Amino acid sequence: MLTAIDRYLARLIALPLLGTLVIAAMLLVLDKMLSLFDFVAAEGGPVSVVWRMLANMLPEYLSLGIPAEAQKAAAVLGRNYPGTKWYERSYKLMQQHPVKS
Repeated sequence: MLTAIDRYLARLIALPLLGTLVIAAMLLVLDKMLSLFDFVAAEGGPVSVVWRMLANMLPEYLSLGIPAEAQKAAAVLGRNYPGTKWYERSYKLMQQHPVKS
């Protein structure tokens, strides 16, 4: 159960986090999008295909970045707040779901 402070912090963090994820995803996909548009335009296909292809690639890009960031956050918690419940939870999660390099 989340306390009032936890909910408050989650609300403060959620919007900037999602905004950053959206901007980063758009920047990662921009190069591929331009290549796909060139290819589709050269072949004479519909532009809607490019949007579907990008939508299918986005989860792959997010799966590359999010686990590494989770590992960094767990390391910061371990360094700055050893022994807290947050560090213990993050340590347990990192042990259950190790980051593949």
